[in-house]
Amino acid sequence: MKKSNIITMLAFCVIIIIITVYIISTSLSRDNTPGSHNDAPQGEAVQEEADALDESNNNEQPTDETLSVESLTLKDSLFIGDSRTVGLSEYSTLTGADFFSDVGMSSSNIYDKTVSVPSVGKLTFKQLIQNKSYKRIYIMLGINEVGNDLDTTMKRYEEIISFIKTNQPKADIFIMANLHVSASRSSKDAAINNNIIDNFNIRLEKLAKNENIYYMNSNSLFDDESGSLDEKKTGDGVHLYAKYYADWAKWIITQTKNNY
Repeated sequence: MKKSNIITMLAFCVIIIIITVYIISTSLSRDNTPGSHNDAPQGEAVQEEADALDESNNNEQPTDETLSVESLTLKDSLFIGDSRTVGLSEYSTLTGADFFSDVGMSSSNIYDKTVSVPSVGKLTFKQLIQNKSYKRIYIMLGINEVGNDLDTTMKRYEEIISFIKTNQPKADIFIMANLHVSASRSSKDAAINNNIIDNFNIRLEKLAKNENIYYMNSNSLFDDESGSLDEKKTGDGVHLYAKYYADWAKWIITQTKNNY
């Protein structure tokens, strides 16, 4: 190959390289111009999307089902119970009812508890029962003591029922079965498991029959096919996720109105 041809080819390659470098540098400069899409960090973009989603949820209109739950009331009713009943008071949208409930409440400490009841103030169980009249009283205690001696627990339960009857002679009394725990929780907990809970509920149902009061068992609402609290409806195997308390409230009201 002639020397002149080689020089020509080299010159051509140099020109191509120069053009390519120019194009690339121009493109990079354009992308880094202030105000371009690369200015906002990725985290900020994700946050903006999340904010938009929150706004969408806040503007979402209630469904007919939501409205029907919110419109249900149990005026002149009292709910007595532990942390599960606390959840019912906070998340169920149940209106018109009073709640004497507290985390850790049981038949053994109910008389020692002082609870703030919005309609009357902070007071003890005895003070509430003796000073305000109710048409319906719902009781669900036991999950904090299912591992204790069952006969002793049932004796305390009987004393509570007797005290309510004496001071609230016109009230309908409902004993509510203890909800099951999840299968995973039941299998690894010697004290709180579904066999013990079922035995306890059988005794509660018998007590209700002997006392001529009502017994309500809502476990079918939240159980899976094995008869345990559905893992999808609980975070800790014991308490319901917040959104399911509205279903529970609706069930209680429907059962009360239709069957009692």
